[in-house]
Amino acid sequence: MVSAGDSRAEQRSSVRRDLTSILRGYLLFAGAAGVVWALVAAFSLASFDVTAYQVLLAFGAAVALVAGVIAAVEARKPREQPLLAPVGVAIAPDGRVYVADRDRSQLVQIQASGEVEPVLRRLGTFDYWAYSAYGVAVADDGAVLYADARHQCVRRIQPGGEEDLFGGREGLMSADVSRPSQDGEQVLSRPVALAAVGDGALVCTVGDDRVWRVNADRTQSVVAGAGGRGGAADGTPAVEARLRSPRGVTVDARGRVVFSERWGHVVRVVLDDGTLATLAGNGERGRSGDGGPATQARLSGPTGVAAGVDGCVYVADTGNGRVVRVDPDGAFTTIAEDLGAPHGLALDRRGALYVADARGGRLWRLDPDGTITQLISGSGERPDAPATNATEEPSLP
Repeated sequence: MVSAGDSRAEQRSSVRRDLTSILRGYLLFAGAAGVVWALVAAFSLASFDVTAYQVLLAFGAAVALVAGVIAAVEARKPREQPLLAPVGVAIAPDGRVYVADRDRSQLVQIQASGEVEPVLRRLGTFDYWAYSAYGVAVADDGAVLYADARHQCVRRIQPGGEEDLFGGREGLMSADVSRPSQDGEQVLSRPVALAAVGDGALVCTVGDDRVWRVNADRTQSVVAGAGGRGGAADGTPAVEARLRSPRGVTVDARGRVVFSERWGHVVRVVLDDGTLATLAGNGERGRSGDGGPATQARLSGPTGVAAGVDGCVYVADTGNGRVVRVDPDGAFTTIAEDLGAPHGLALDRRGALYVADARGGRLWRLDPDGTITQLISGSGERPDAPATNATEEPSLP
C-alpha cells in the first residue's frame, strides 16, 4: 500500500536529485574558474614576492582545482535514467506516447527521437500535496487523463495545456471515501488505472476494489465491485461482486468492459447481461497455460490489459514478467517474457503493443511481426525492487 512513508521517500529522493544537479553545475563552474585562478596565482608566486593575498589566492585556486576534478568525475557518471517506475502508458490519436511514472510523480511524453519530455512533474511543500500519476489515458479529443491516487481523483490536461478535475473530488488518502460529498460526487478511492471511453473514462480504484464509469459531466456509476475486497463466482452481478484489487481496465472489440484482479490472479469481463465471467486465469497464482484454454491458465498478479480490434485481449502478467494474449476463441499464448514487471499496456493503430516495465524503468514495444524493441532504457533492475514472485509489492496499492 502507498503510505505517508512512501510519499516522503519519493519526495526526499526527488530533492536529492535536484540538489545533485545544482551541485554538479556549481562544480563545473568552479572548475572552469579554478583554471584561471591557478594561472593568476602561479604568475604571482613566480615573482617570489609572496604576500598574504597571494597565499590566499593560491589556496583558493587549489580548492577550485579540486572542485574541477570532482566535477570531471561526476560528469563521466551515467545520467539518471529517464523513468523510474512506469506503471501506465497510453497512445494519443496522433501517435504520441504518454507514460505515468509512479515513483517520480510525473507524467511524460516520449518523443519520436526517444527523448523523454515531462508533461507533469510537480512536488509540493508537503508530502501529500504532491500529485501522483498512476494510470494514464488519452481521449479522442487529445485530452490526457491521469489517475491521481494520492488525491483520490482523475485529472485532465486539455490539448491547450489547461488542467482541470475530471472525476472524483480532490482529497487526501486519509479522507473518508465511504460517503459522497454534499454535491453528490463520490470520491474515487485511490484510482490507479483508467481507460478513455467516448467522452468519459473507466477507472479502477483499489481503495474500495471497484471499477467506475466517469462521465464528462463528472457523474459516475459503478461498473463492477460492491466495495470491499473478496471473491466472486462467475455469473455474479458485476455490481454485487467483491473484487480483489482491480488494476487494469479496457473495452474489448465487442464493447464489453474487461479488467484484471491483481490479487485474484484473474482477468474478468462484464457480460451484456451485467454479470461477471472469467476471461483468463483459474484464480490460483502460478505460471502455466500456454496453448490451452485461458480460463485454465495460472497468472501471477495481472495488472494492465489492452484489447485489439481483432478481438484479442492482452494481459500484463506482472508477477511472471510476461505479456500474454487471449484470443477470441479463448486460447492462451505468451507473446513476450523477461520484461521485468510489466504493468501498463497500450496498443497503437498499427497493432504494436507498448509495455511499461515498473521494475526496470523501461518502455517496450512489441510489434505485430514479433519484434521486441526497448524504447526507453532503464537500470534493468531497481535496487529497491521486490522480488518478482513477491506476494505483494509494498510500493504498489
